[in-house]
Amino acid sequence: MKINNLQEEIKIDEAISHFKNLNREEFYSFLDSSNDVLKQIALLNIENVFSEQEANKITNTLTDHPSETREYCSFLINRLIKNPDYRSYFFSQTILNNFERAIFDVNPKVCRKIIEILPYFEKLEMLYPLLIKNSFDLIELLEEKNKEKNYLYNKKSFHLYWHVFALGYTLNNRLYQNHKKDLVNLLNLLIKFKEYTIREKGAYLVKKLKKYSSEQELKEILEKYLNDENFYVKETFTTQGI
Repeated sequence: MKINNLQEEIKIDEAISHFKNLNREEFYSFLDSSNDVLKQIALLNIENVFSEQEANKITNTLTDHPSETREYCSFLINRLIKNPDYRSYFFSQTILNNFERAIFDVNPKVCRKIIEILPYFEKLEMLYPLLIKNSFDLIELLEEKNKEKNYLYNKKSFHLYWHVFALGYTLNNRLYQNHKKDLVNLLNLLIKFKEYTIREKGAYLVKKLKKYSSEQELKEILEKYLNDENFYVKETFTTQGI
């Protein structure tokens, strides 16, 4: 089917109906298009992936695209990587780099969907130190911009929030043992933030650390978070889930 004459303003609902009978190769070809609606149609219809090339095509729409396209992409990647039949195609360094960027997407649905699949990623041990380093770098930048509290400050705070969440969500015993010192140092910096949402995610990280450490190891930092003035920070230790 030729798509050259498709108008840019085509509506997504109309387009889905129009192209519902296409085969997988045609949907993958849409990912090469400059038309974002076609890419969205492809992301909503692709059901499987059989090569690293196809995985790269999908993941290339995870960044530098409109929010809706990135969101559709994150949902598709989340579903595919949770399936062991397709997981191995998503382990290239290029894809890892796209995942790292998507962790602090301005669309929180994208952030959460990508963070959810990081534990399935074989190269998590390569990504985890980068998340720690980025968190320290963001804190340093935020300390410099603290008096300004402008758009850049808010943007970087958002980045830090999702980095810390990713550190907690993906934590396992091996990562804890390898990065224990850095994680505790990070938590001692996070508790000083005025923004309670940052301290709340710090509390979430402490909660996850408790699973892999002795009570004595975390006693000092745990007391700081348990005695926080904010209800939501303290409530983190009593709530279930993420």
